[in-house]
Amino acid sequence: MASQAHYDPIPPTYQVHPGHDLPQVADEDNYPEVVPQDHFPEVNHFPEVAAAGNVKHDVPYPVDQKVDLNPVSEGVGNGVERKVLGLKRRTFFIVLVVALLVIIAAVVGGAVGGTVNKSKKSTAQNVSNGTSSSNSSSSSTTSTNLMLNSSISAANWTDTAGYFHYAVFSQSASAAILASVWDSQNKTWTTIDIFAAIEATESYVLTAKAGTPIAVAARTLDGVSIAVYYLAPNNQLQALDCLDPQGLSNWARGVVNDANIVAGANSQLAAMWYICDAGCGAGNLMVIYENASGVLTAANSTGWTTSTIVTVIDGSGLALTPQVSGATTTGYANYTQMRIFADISNDLQEYTYSPTANSGQWTLGENVSSNTSTVAHQVAAVAFAPLSFVLAYCLFILRSPKGDGGITADYWNGSAWSTDFTPSMSGPDGITAASNFTSIAMHEDFQVFGYINGSIHTWNYTSSDTSTWSYVGIVNTTLSA
Repeated sequence: MASQAHYDPIPPTYQVHPGHDLPQVADEDNYPEVVPQDHFPEVNHFPEVAAAGNVKHDVPYPVDQKVDLNPVSEGVGNGVERKVLGLKRRTFFIVLVVALLVIIAAVVGGAVGGTVNKSKKSTAQNVSNGTSSSNSSSSSTTSTNLMLNSSISAANWTDTAGYFHYAVFSQSASAAILASVWDSQNKTWTTIDIFAAIEATESYVLTAKAGTPIAVAARTLDGVSIAVYYLAPNNQLQALDCLDPQGLSNWARGVVNDANIVAGANSQLAAMWYICDAGCGAGNLMVIYENASGVLTAANSTGWTTSTIVTVIDGSGLALTPQVSGATTTGYANYTQMRIFADISNDLQEYTYSPTANSGQWTLGENVSSNTSTVAHQVAAVAFAPLSFVLAYCLFILRSPKGDGGITADYWNGSAWSTDFTPSMSGPDGITAASNFTSIAMHEDFQVFGYINGSIHTWNYTSSDTSTWSYVGIVNTTLSA
């Protein structure tokens, strides 16, 4: 949230017709008599092609003399030139050479064209919503179209027809933001360049810093709405907004682009829709970032006002989840209560927010993991209710690639955090939880995504067992035709 070309035989560009009314070469008795002389060189006798199906013999040519492909008619029988398929011999061979060149060019062109077309077409790979592995476990783990230090972010939603969608956002080698979307109807990944899609309809050039953090928030209340956040080369907060239920069209620049919110050089990003029970419309967006002073800052889409929270380790990973306590009259959780997870000192800590508690200020919550290190982590987190509306939190931590690169996880069981544990998981080419994950992401439908060695891999887990991951496959990030 990761096809063999076939070429039909090329038909010849000309055909040989056995039936024709070409003139016959005169009978050999009409040739002038050859008077043998001792000083003439030795001759060999080659057959001469006359009319179709007839062969004339014993027409002498000197062995040290080349055959004239365009013989003059003077003195030969009744004066008729020799022809092949109705053409002069020289013309015939010229046509033959040209035809062969055309055939060769067509074959080479077809092969090259097929290869280019193959590279453009999506090699879409199904990803199961269950726990069974797909054949993608044998796929290559190298994908050349992504930036090697790309961040990834994931989201899921369900459209009005009941089909569910998984989306993974990444950065291409050319620094564009990509959207790879899978849906339960087609069961294939489709990837688009969001920058290119917007620039095709707007007179605006979009740019992102290399290795930009990426955050996404998606909701389905009052229609599907997707917001993707990233940083421009000057670290200004930028957004890409989409109202398409498929997530593949109707992309536009976000309003925050003009708010002049600037993050720190090493800032990560987290985003979430927060939706109240009733009376507040479709809700608002919250984006968390680290400012230039290293202070965790929240930006609210209501006027894009900002408020500071706490100082964090520079480059701290960030994860934002709802804090839910039960069902609501609308069927939507009360997402106005939130939790942010970040590296603070040597600890991975939680801060909570509620507009009705503590004067609407962020408050220090649970200490998730102590003495993790002073190195910033990649952090991903989701909240889910495994039993009715008894809330549980899953938090997965990716160690910095500059450290050990591996994954450790923590689980909130509704009353306490677990101790750090290593998920039981594997993948192709020897991938384990100890592998060097450049970036990780999760969505709320129990899937984990890890960017490793140029490819995005997918695992499933269950609400009853967050420690066991089943490998699913590779997200196809090749741009679709």
